[in-house]
Amino acid sequence: VRLGFIVHKAAQIRRISWKDIVPITMARSGRSKESKVTGTVKLSEEEVLLILDFESIVEEMGIFTRQEEYLEQMPQTQSIDQRYILAADDSPVALSMVVKALKKKGFRVLEAKNGKEALEILKREVNSDPERKIGNRVSLLITDVEMPVMDGYTLTKEVRANPELSSLTVLVHSSMSGTENVRKGLEAGANEYLVKFDPVIFVDKIEKMLTILTQ
Repeated sequence: VRLGFIVHKAAQIRRISWKDIVPITMARSGRSKESKVTGTVKLSEEEVLLILDFESIVEEMGIFTRQEEYLEQMPQTQSIDQRYILAADDSPVALSMVVKALKKKGFRVLEAKNGKEALEILKREVNSDPERKIGNRVSLLITDVEMPVMDGYTLTKEVRANPELSSLTVLVHSSMSGTENVRKGLEAGANEYLVKFDPVIFVDKIEKMLTILTQ
C-alpha cells in the first residue's frame, strides 16, 4: 500500500484520536527512524484505512520549530512561588514544550504521562505535607485530555471528588478545540480550558491564574 500527501500550508495542528484500531508494524522509509503508521481500520474486503501518527509527522516536519525557537529566546526569570506545577500529557513533544515554558518562568515542575500517574503524584504530594493540604505543595494541575490509562476529564473528576485534592486549580490544556470539548472540561471541574500550543498565550494564562490564586 502506498500513501502520499502534500502539505501546502499547516495553519494549525489538531490531534486526531482513532478508536478500535489494530496496531501494525510497517517498514520505515527515508530518514524516518520508525513507521508513522500506528494502526489500520478495515473498511471493506478491499479497503483498508491507514492510521497515521500525526504528532510524529508534525515533529519530523519541523512545524513546532516556531514555538521551540520562541521558548529558547524567552528570558529566564525566577518565580517567588516555589510550589510545584504538575503537567500531565502523553505526548513527549507537547509535554516538553509545556515544561520548558514553565521552567523558563522559574516554576518547579512535576511531570506525568497519563492521568493515573498524575493522580498518584498528587496523592504523594499531599501525603508529604504536614497539614495534608495540596495547595501547600502543588499550585496548579495542567492536564491534556486524551491520554492512555486515565484521560484528563477523568483525572479532573477524580481530583474534585477527593477532599484532600478538590481545592487544586486545574487547567485543561488540549489540542481539541470547540465549545463541546470546553464544556466537558469545565463540567468535569476544570477552572480553565486552553487550546494548545501558543507559548505566549500559555505563559500569560498560567501567570494570570497563579496571580488570582495569590490574591
